[in-house]
Amino acid sequence: MQKIQFKGANKLNEQERSVLDKLSEEYFGKIGGFLKDIKSMKINIKLHNTEGKRKRYQINIKVISAAESFDSKVEEWDLAKVLHKGFKKILHELKHKHHSEGKPKKLWHKKSELNIKGIFEK
Repeated sequence: MQKIQFKGANKLNEQERSVLDKLSEEYFGKIGGFLKDIKSMKINIKLHNTEGKRKRYQINIKVISAAESFDSKVEEWDLAKVLHKGFKKILHELKHKHHSEGKPKKLWHKKSELNIKGIFEK
């Protein structure tokens, strides 16, 4: 099974497709640093305003691991910018979810857990 799945990528031209492939592979590696057991990453691409001068891209990204899943939904006029925003949103969620800096590893509320008697206790 392929780890990265695209939906709507057939509507992109060759240059847009190469940007999509490059950035999705790059961020898949970064996300893999946080989640070791990634089952799949689904990227859904929708195009709006295709008849006008510029296309508007809507990207839905879903990363699924064994224990949890993370989603992002972003719209922008530039494909690279929308991909960066979507993946950075997921990385921010991952950093927030797995944040342990500044927190004690275990809170000791009871002396019985420490197996230490106080100074005045006999």
